[in-house]
Amino acid sequence: SGQTAGVPGRGVVPGLVRGGAVPGGHTSGNCDLQVADMPATWGDAQLGTIFAAFGRIVTASLANGAGMVKFDNEKSAAEAVSSMNGLVLEGRRIKVELKRAGRPGMPY
Repeated sequence: SGQTAGVPGRGVVPGLVRGGAVPGGHTSGNCDLQVADMPATWGDAQLGTIFAAFGRIVTASLANGAGMVKFDNEKSAAEAVSSMNGLVLEGRRIKVELKRAGRPGMPY
């Protein structure tokens, strides 16, 4: 495996911040995304790589086709939702949305 997918019209842009935090960084507003229906063969690194095209990622994690991506700003998060929701990856139409406040975990 180890292959990554480019984002249509954007390419693959490095930007995943390893270690779970943006150096000295804070996030503002709703920067958390929930991702569902990802290919079962994908992992954290591939998730982070395709979403890095939209901005700086604080964290990205994926398990059993469901994941969470946290950006360092709302604009990047909103652009990622707009561009990635409904994208077909390896035959699966993924679902990407802003995490709803007050709902722990994945709603799927």
